Amino acid sequence: MSKLGILLKYGTINTLRINRFFKGKKREGKGPIILLLVLGIVFFVIAFIYMTIYGQMFHEGGVDGGIMVLAINLGSIITALTSATNTNAYLFNPKDFDLLMAMPVKPRTIFLSKAIDLLILNYVTLLYIYVPSMVVYTFYNDVGFMYFVLAIIAFFLIPLLPIAVFGMLSYLFGFLKISLKVKKIIRTILYLALVIGILFVSFSISSGAGDENFALNIYNNLVKVYYPGYLAYEGLRGDYLKYLLFIAISIVPFILFMAFASRSYLKNKSNDNYSVSSKNKEIKIKASSKISTLLKKELRGYFTLPVYVANTVIGPIMGVIGAIFIMIRSKADFVDLGDGKLVEMSVLLPFLVVLILSVASSMSPTTPAAISLEGKNMWIIKSSPINYKDIINSKLFVSYIVTLPFIFIVLIISLIIKRFEWYEYLAILLIPAVNVIIISKIGLLFNLNKVILDFDNPAKVIKQTTPVLFTMLISFALVPFLSGLLITLYLITKIKIVSYLVTLVVLLLIYILVSVLLKKVGKKKYEKIVC
Repeated sequence: MSKLGILLKYGTINTLRINRFFKGKKREGKGPIILLLVLGIVFFVIAFIYMTIYGQMFHEGGVDGGIMVLAINLGSIITALTSATNTNAYLFNPKDFDLLMAMPVKPRTIFLSKAIDLLILNYVTLLYIYVPSMVVYTFYNDVGFMYFVLAIIAFFLIPLLPIAVFGMLSYLFGFLKISLKVKKIIRTILYLALVIGILFVSFSISSGAGDENFALNIYNNLVKVYYPGYLAYEGLRGDYLKYLLFIAISIVPFILFMAFASRSYLKNKSNDNYSVSSKNKEIKIKASSKISTLLKKELRGYFTLPVYVANTVIGPIMGVIGAIFIMIRSKADFVDLGDGKLVEMSVLLPFLVVLILSVASSMSPTTPAAISLEGKNMWIIKSSPINYKDIINSKLFVSYIVTLPFIFIVLIISLIIKRFEWYEYLAILLIPAVNVIIISKIGLLFNLNKVILDFDNPAKVIKQTTPVLFTMLISFALVPFLSGLLITLYLITKIKIVSYLVTLVVLLLIYILVSVLLKKVGKKKYEKIVC
């Protein structure tokens, strides 16, 4: 086997933890992986259902091909976000860099193996959107053998351009002679700007579509957003010249990036670790509490990991944009809930704002990865005279600091643009806030139950572990729970304040239960962590 093949083999084994599955203990090794496989299948089915709904919408609007345009554009956006948050960690700053460089392998080969790892990550992400859409497209269009050939080729080409673009940006950024801490802060700011920009464009597409022939207007907006996606779609319809242009736009930048970056891989790596030091420094020592010191440490660690920041602020930002969008776009007087049950929009709108904000703000807290990210430094914390309560609170406070300000932003905007009852403003503030606190504690419980300290890339702990997945599932499960509770209570009592009050009481009871579990069970799990 070639050296590249060996690197890919052991990289895959390490990423998927295959050895733990076959050689580990039955309870710890196989269970989580089997569960992840089952959940992966479930998510694929859910994605297929959603794409079927969108396919029907485009079909009724007279644009049967809209589903593929949506899939290609959405897939490109998601791979762009994945590439933006993972390119630097996968290609230029892997944790096993020193180990790999000690091996008799050329740096170019190591770089290529890391690039393939990043490609595989993008393909797995793209799979859930692209493949269901590719199948749904055949429901409404007559396709031949060439459609499937070109569609499969397009699947492998879509991530190449985003990786090339963000890889080159990261490559050039590595040559800047500024301290590593400043580089991380700048990366974090740029990633946040990218996320906000993508979300703004996404909501602009739907808000600017108009009510008349909504699907057609969405389609027309989509084809203007990402030109390579439009070329790929036209190629699938039989315009092979445009398809060849799509291939060139995808492959040529990727090849050029790989050629340039692999040649000066070592030089880029050394420059990216450049640090500025001063010989003459006045050191001032201030006494501070343990919780204050821990919180400062947690915040420094959070903001110096761009992938951590990007992964945890997308939800709250989406919550703000979604809540504002629904408040501005709501025009109907009544909404039909089925079975002839009509609810006034003035009643339903605050419910929707609360639901959107609650779910979006809690879908990606910082806590499911907070313990694992201590990594090899976990022994320092465990051997220090710091009690369990202070450690847990410091990690919870980071989640609150990151998320709760977005809820206040929505509250202030709702005070300006809408006239709700006083208790509805309180509900917009309190219900999402309590929900965030609950989900943050649940995420920490999951992480304490499954701590991964021997990772080679922080992105894997932040995005690809069972605690993160289970926390997100719990957050999504709140959609039917909260919506059913709020609307059912209103339909029974016809009193809005009762709906909000009972919902808040139920959440407070859940909060008490989760707090007790974190205090009792979580402490036992923490004490059993082996460093």
